[in-house]
Amino acid sequence: MSQKGFRYDMNKCLECRACVVSCKDKNDLPVGVNFNSIEERESGKFPDVFVWFTMQMCRHCSKPECVSKCPTGAMTKDSETGMVSVNKEVCIGCGMCVKSCPYGAVQVREDMKKAAKCNGCLELQKRGELPVCVASCTSRCLTLVDIDELQKESGLVRAVNDDVSPDKTQPNLYYKPKKGMK
Repeated sequence: MSQKGFRYDMNKCLECRACVVSCKDKNDLPVGVNFNSIEERESGKFPDVFVWFTMQMCRHCSKPECVSKCPTGAMTKDSETGMVSVNKEVCIGCGMCVKSCPYGAVQVREDMKKAAKCNGCLELQKRGELPVCVASCTSRCLTLVDIDELQKESGLVRAVNDDVSPDKTQPNLYYKPKKGMK
């Protein structure tokens, strides 16, 4: 199985949210539903305040909990790209995928009563195109790369939650930390 991953360079992000808007538009998402977001974080006290932005999105894990816990098999992992997606025809909206995802990347849409999440624009990737979030990124801080290449790159940090060991899910979103970040 091949696996792709996302690289997010905190040094380049302008917080323009082109990635968020293009994803929302492509997927025709209603108000309140987003598959990705840019969050502003800060630490320190004035005058020594440190501000940075983080990308929140599906990590398209190598060992996705949402896939292993789905009782119907609606959550799947693509063998060519490693992208995780939901088959809405098979999904029963039980929410097991939501409960099992430690990154909050899956949600049950109230309007459809089905699970919904980023699928890495799988249909675009199959045509040799980039996901819309990557293609629309004005500063090129978000890229999609083969996971072997990402894992060899020095200075990258795997995007995880403090509650979950990266060994458990093996998330495939990597951050290039902002200079001066501790």
